[in-house]
Amino acid sequence: MNETLQRSSVPWTILLVDDEREVRNTLRKLLARSFPHATFLEASNGREGLSALRRRPIDLIITDQRMPEMDGLTFVKEARLVSPGSARVILTGFADVDLVQRAINEGHIDAFYQKPPPGFAFTRVVAMLLEAHRAINHTQAAFARAATLVRQAGGTPFVGPFLGDGTS
Repeated sequence: MNETLQRSSVPWTILLVDDEREVRNTLRKLLARSFPHATFLEASNGREGLSALRRRPIDLIITDQRMPEMDGLTFVKEARLVSPGSARVILTGFADVDLVQRAINEGHIDAFYQKPPPGFAFTRVVAMLLEAHRAINHTQAAFARAATLVRQAGGTPFVGPFLGDGTS
């Protein structure tokens, strides 16, 4: 993990959703230093973000909260249904306790930051989120393969609480 925190060679796919182009550019430049092999996709609103999620797998979603058409919380709630394996982060310049609680409880976000995010600390958290979500996704895939083998052998697979409903 320490190597990942310095410079990752993993080809992550990161979606940046913000109605301000300058914010997207700043985030891309900040993250590209730690994740030089990452592919950065950009969307200027939640609808474009959902469209990007439907086109290809995304490892990490970073979204603004206040955007026209669809706010960040609504976007991450919908994004979770389209891409349950993606890590989700909300950024905002206008945080309040109620919004943070709703984002955690309803949007199942992994992190919440006020703008501008704190450079090095932010990239460390992003690295940890990416690694954690990759491990979870690999483990869920392994459980699914094992369940298929058990079914093929005529057994009934145990679906424990770890597998959940496939939407976390």
